[in-house]
Amino acid sequence: MRRVAALGALMLSLAGAADAAAKGVLANGTVRACDRVSVHRYDVTVTGAKSGRETFPPDSDFSGDFSLSYDYVARYPAVRVRVDHGCDPEITTVRARGRGRGTLMNYTWADHAVQKDPNGTKVPCEFQFTSAPLPTRLSAVGGTTVLGGGPSTFSIQSQLNPARELAVLDLIDTRRGEVCDKGSFANLRASDELAVHRSVPIFDNPVRVGGLKVEPPGIFLQGALVGGGRKNPRALARLVAGRSVRISTGVRRYEGTDDQTSATASTAVTIRFDRRR
Repeated sequence: MRRVAALGALMLSLAGAADAAAKGVLANGTVRACDRVSVHRYDVTVTGAKSGRETFPPDSDFSGDFSLSYDYVARYPAVRVRVDHGCDPEITTVRARGRGRGTLMNYTWADHAVQKDPNGTKVPCEFQFTSAPLPTRLSAVGGTTVLGGGPSTFSIQSQLNPARELAVLDLIDTRRGEVCDKGSFANLRASDELAVHRSVPIFDNPVRVGGLKVEPPGIFLQGALVGGGRKNPRALARLVAGRSVRISTGVRRYEGTDDQTSATASTAVTIRFDRRR
């Protein structure tokens, strides 16, 4: 979640660079005839999934497990992708913005950890829900490599509208409140991570896919990536050519043990731009 603000600032920086690169203007202010603009329509789909489960070691005061899982989809129909082809064939920019709808699906939260003390009062609880459709927003900006050594830049960000984030957290908290904390010992608390395990790297760290860093999934329906360099990312090159794009992390897995619990987890994110014909 902390990366969303940083990615937003980077998107603004990339947009400024793309504006400068796209202008093929002579000293007298005349636009050179070789400049042209292509506009393509895409149906954009972002999907994500996360699951995790932790169990307690034999010397713990608890037995049982805690688990969390969900998946989601956000759809953006007929997104307009603008490609500005500069006079230098290596200077081309891409921009897209869209508004869509997304759904947090099959959110399952289960605290089955109990005290080994026979007089323990912790009561297991669990709940599941699928949200109503929620407003989401999409932005993408990129610039291909520049003759003379300038690097390419590319970024995509899809997420729940920030004004609705508290509503999602309130929904989770409300459902938890309906079924948990029924004993005198409180149930575990978590909304988008494991409750006790100290660190799950695939929940926190991006993964490299085709020269891009794809951020992990999150309950705010995230689908974000950033990348670039001396070589144009393949996904950017395909958008410049007006072709469909699919970027996927595949299923990433984690298994580890710390001083409190043993955990297994998995994540997946896919971003698709399907060209309309």
